[in-house]
Amino acid sequence: GQMVTSLRTCIENLRVNDPSVTVEPIECPALGSGLQLGFLGMLHMQVFQERLFTEYWKTVLVTPAQARYLYEDSSGKRHDLTLYNWKGKHEGVQRYLEPFVKATIICSNEDFTAVNAKAISAFRAECLDQKSLDGTRTVAQYRMPLADLVKGFFDYLKQETHGYGHLEYDDPVYEEADLVKVEIVVNKATISALSTICPRQNADPTGRRIVRSLKENLSRAIVDLPIQ
Repeated sequence: GQMVTSLRTCIENLRVNDPSVTVEPIECPALGSGLQLGFLGMLHMQVFQERLFTEYWKTVLVTPAQARYLYEDSSGKRHDLTLYNWKGKHEGVQRYLEPFVKATIICSNEDFTAVNAKAISAFRAECLDQKSLDGTRTVAQYRMPLADLVKGFFDYLKQETHGYGHLEYDDPVYEEADLVKVEIVVNKATISALSTICPRQNADPTGRRIVRSLKENLSRAIVDLPIQ
């Protein structure tokens, strides 16, 4: 509506000197019309959000970054897989597909040990190759899910290397994955805006994290509200 049009005008004005930001319209059954923006990282997004407020007094609701998942039907045709058209294996889905990228990082030898350990333990990365550049820096290649990269790996790299770390990655390639839809139920009602798609191995910690956050932030009610 008019609010989205006004917001887009403000965003386009900011993009004049920040063209790396991409903008696409999006429709969300839970939240309504909106805009889907692409950033270089979480820090970039935070700075852009602050500029929207300080320069145009626009306060926006920001949802977590999402990777684009696909599913393949019995005929081999690929379709977008979202929270709102989710299909189970019993509904004609041959396999789910998740985007993976080949990411290359460059950082100092002193920082590499911590960065490498974090990439593997927290971002599902697989180290493909590593070598020394000039005796002081290390370059390494990883196979990494795009969902984990956008979750904050770039920001972690910049923080750990004090801004000196470098990251670049190729276009995503889709590979078969074991995906599930995690739904959050509050007072016996499924809250679609809190649902998410993730690998099966991450379903339990993801659900626990969301429920814990709700428990900490929801206002106390006169009666107990079950959260699942």
